[in-house]
Amino acid sequence: MKKKFFLQRIQCVVRDCCVTVAVLAGICSCNEKMPFVEDGNGETIMFSVEQSKVTLDGAEYVFETGDEIVAVSSGNVVATLSNSAQNPNLFSGTFDGNLAPDSETFRFYLNCGSADKLSSCSPVFIQDGRPWLTAVVENVRRDSSTGKYTVSAALSAPTGVVQLALESDYDCTVDMLAHKANIAEFNGQWFTGKKLSELEVKAGKPFFVNVPEGMEGGFCLTVTKEGEGSMFTNFGSLIAILKNTIVKIGEFIPFSRNLTFSGFDTTWSLYKNGDVAGANDQKADWVGSGVVTVSYVGASSTLAEFKSLTVDVDGTQFSTTSSSSLKWNSKREFSWEVPATEGHNDWKDVTITASAVFSTPFGDVTIDGQTTRTISGLPYAVTRPSNTGDHPWTVKRGGNKISFGSEYLEFTSKGTSGLNDDSLVESPRFYIPETAAVVMDTDYMIKGRKVWPVTYSAHLKSYIGGVVKLDDETKDTNGIRKQDSHTGELTPSLNYVEFEKMGTTELTGSARIYGVGVRYSATN
Repeated sequence: MKKKFFLQRIQCVVRDCCVTVAVLAGICSCNEKMPFVEDGNGETIMFSVEQSKVTLDGAEYVFETGDEIVAVSSGNVVATLSNSAQNPNLFSGTFDGNLAPDSETFRFYLNCGSADKLSSCSPVFIQDGRPWLTAVVENVRRDSSTGKYTVSAALSAPTGVVQLALESDYDCTVDMLAHKANIAEFNGQWFTGKKLSELEVKAGKPFFVNVPEGMEGGFCLTVTKEGEGSMFTNFGSLIAILKNTIVKIGEFIPFSRNLTFSGFDTTWSLYKNGDVAGANDQKADWVGSGVVTVSYVGASSTLAEFKSLTVDVDGTQFSTTSSSSLKWNSKREFSWEVPATEGHNDWKDVTITASAVFSTPFGDVTIDGQTTRTISGLPYAVTRPSNTGDHPWTVKRGGNKISFGSEYLEFTSKGTSGLNDDSLVESPRFYIPETAAVVMDTDYMIKGRKVWPVTYSAHLKSYIGGVVKLDDETKDTNGIRKQDSHTGELTPSLNYVEFEKMGTTELTGSARIYGVGVRYSATN
């Protein structure tokens, strides 16, 4: 379809009145006289559109089905003119009352919605994406035999105005901001305001915007696609806009929504990357230093200026407002290093978030991103298991036979507790996203009990993820302190270690746990 626009001619015929066409917004005409309508309540008025007189790089404006013209006589008698799919260039309608004999002036409005919405179309020149036109009376001719008057008017754009046709290959919403000139709310003589908002540009259909002829400094556009963000682009900043121009909105490249993280290691991430020694060399509550990188696309450096970057590592915040503290590269990417932190005592997935803010002519733009790291609780080491604090040990069986002392955890014998001496204690549950090979180091002592003339043995077992790893028994009443290590696996559900003192009688001996350590292992 051709795209026709402005600078046309119009003729209309109304009975027994001299019609002066004062202003016409976006209406074209032909050179033929319109049919005369007899007296009656509500005379008919008709416009017919011929070819354009001005083109824009070969494109011309045409009316479409559904366009409406509202005509208002000097006596405020109104007609809403419509077209048809069969002939979109022919508009007709009936006035809502008789025209006064002295009706000499008509006002014309394009696509105001309906006659009862004329207040929203005042003044006549509105920024509605259509060409703005003025009508200049060329001649008024009276037919002496019939008393009919015919008026011809030449149409042209307002003085000092040029049209920009915004064209896109995709549907988008456009905000337009002039750097120097005013471009909004033209009143027939001058523009006011620098910004036009929410212009609905459809794929393959030009959207006409009117600006001052010769405007300097150019303008920038915010182009928004639903669900895909926005991009910012400059146009015409180095040249004055002197003629009707097509502005092609290029490929949609949303303003940098890519915010990436590297580093921020935890012992779990080191272990998963094969660095077992490095994982065991750090504390479980540690998050290593990291780098946040923000890509820089979808806007030129003149339209997006760095304002701030804030990083939150599991509740610990870091921020900078200095561009000099960033590392920039030729791709307009920048990165910022965040130091290592400790004190991440909850065993869980921790969140690391970043928010970069840029100032643009349309206001601040924020780019957000996040990543997660795992605090597993490993490596774990205590000089004595405790049933208090952030990660306490839990008594699972034989509570009156287990005591948490200042130097060790002790399994004792209670002569009144029944016929056996079984008791079990369980470590805090580690946060293990998937199966992990571990080593458990145990500092312990077991001691038999002599009730003359019988010496009863003490029997201690340890478990890693529910599997027995230590199985030691002695009748030695003096006890020998030992250090031992065993490998095993922890899983997301079997994510703990246990100690169990076994006995067939309440007269069995005791066991002490002086220290426990659980660390990563390369193999089982």
